[in-house]
Amino acid sequence: MGLIDFEATTTAPLWMCAATPFWLDDIEDEEEHENIDLAHLREIFNETIKQGGEPGEEWLELSERGRWFREFGFMLEYRVQVWASEEMRKWVDERLAFAREFPGIGLPEQSLDEEMAKMHANEA
Repeated sequence: MGLIDFEATTTAPLWMCAATPFWLDDIEDEEEHENIDLAHLREIFNETIKQGGEPGEEWLELSERGRWFREFGFMLEYRVQVWASEEMRKWVDERLAFAREFPGIGLPEQSLDEEMAKMHANEA
């Protein structure tokens, strides 16, 4: 007799699954973790992934390319009013247009921090 638990399983594109653990990627909480160097732990995590050779390099590349889409998905999952901003609508429309024109190709992005700063500057 056996029991199989599928609770945490998922079928999704690699860019959605290739994510640094949330507790390791939480830049905002770094000040709360005074005794833990999260930047150093992120380096160790990335180096460990790179040791996987070509699959590890692909994972890291898709992780970075999919970062904005994962953030957007999390906003939707938590029912944040992401559509309230004209900038967010524009951001989504640009990516949908790119995806239609270049299916299967990741959109080159600025860093998440640069994108957020630009969006907030335009809202002000």
